[in-house]
Amino acid sequence: MELGDFLYKVGSTYVIDDDKKVSKDIADLLRAAPEEIGHLAPAGYIVEGSPGKGNAATCP
Repeated sequence: MELGDFLYKVGSTYVIDDDKKVSKDIADLLRAAPEEIGHLAPAGYIVEGSPGKGNAATCP
């Protein structure tokens, strides 16, 4: 996946519910960041993805 496509998908589907959580689909997408876009990072950089620890992050 290209970076722009990944960011668009995250940005257009990222919603926090009343329990301060994101959907399973968006959580899975964020966790897949290393596989989806890790190849785009310069050598020595680590790509990680997480929907937040405890409560969802306000922004992705």
